[in-house]
Amino acid sequence: MTANATSLSILPTILDLLVQTKSLNKRDSEVASAILPGYQGQSMIRPFKNKREDGVPVWNMGLINSGGSVMAITSTTSPYRLILPLKEEFAYRFTNLANDPGEIHPLRAFTMSRLRSLVKAEHGRKAAAWAEEAEWVGRWWVNEQKRIWDYRGE
Repeated sequence: MTANATSLSILPTILDLLVQTKSLNKRDSEVASAILPGYQGQSMIRPFKNKREDGVPVWNMGLINSGGSVMAITSTTSPYRLILPLKEEFAYRFTNLANDPGEIHPLRAFTMSRLRSLVKAEHGRKAAAWAEEAEWVGRWWVNEQKRIWDYRGE
């Protein structure tokens, strides 16, 4: 795998290989080509893109635990990582992976407002703006997954 590849890259890579090697009939190849852009990961046989064609960064989401209580958010255009709590009993966490790759010194807060203030004081306005955007993207992603999977709560 390339340095930017994740497990999300496996299925897009398989589809890409099937299409490129002409291993599928015409109809199946058209279907595979049509659904390929909808996957969150990128094919490993193509150059890595850190932005979409419309200039929007590629965001990476990862549920950290099976209970769906905490989610990690990164983007390909920054060294930051936000841990987004999906339940009130968990804290927000922000790290700058360029300065703290082991995430030994995270900033923590129980509200996004407080975390944003901490990030701004320690990492500047751009980092605080990134954290705010990451929270928005993360919450949108969670709601979109609920919509896609027709989740109606417990």
